[in-house]
Amino acid sequence: MNCEKKKSCAGFVAGKKCPGVSLAERLAPEFGRLIADYHGRIWGREGAIPLKYKYLMALATAVTGRERERALLETNKALAHGATTEEIRETLELAVWLGGSPLLLEIVGPVLRFVEKRLAESPASCCPP
Repeated sequence: MNCEKKKSCAGFVAGKKCPGVSLAERLAPEFGRLIADYHGRIWGREGAIPLKYKYLMALATAVTGRERERALLETNKALAHGATTEEIRETLELAVWLGGSPLLLEIVGPVLRFVEKRLAESPASCCPP
């Protein structure tokens, strides 16, 4: 399947196979196909929940899971799908409420600095009106 020309397809992001799909294929090819299809169902289309909100949910789970690098990755994806600074801030506030105040220093600070840096570099490309 050629995914280079598509925004997303089952098990691929930007033409690269998702790590989870690759690992599932190592266990069994049919398991890899199952995981790829599931990935495509979640991330490969607009469903009842727009992708922007899915990425904001992913950001919240990354923050509460204390996964700094994934939080930055999900923030980048949320910005690319139209999330505003205020939506990201509110997501971070909710995550801190759910996960506890130590998250402010561990995750929220780096995410806010990342958003500020992205906006300074290219505000039009990351945050559509």
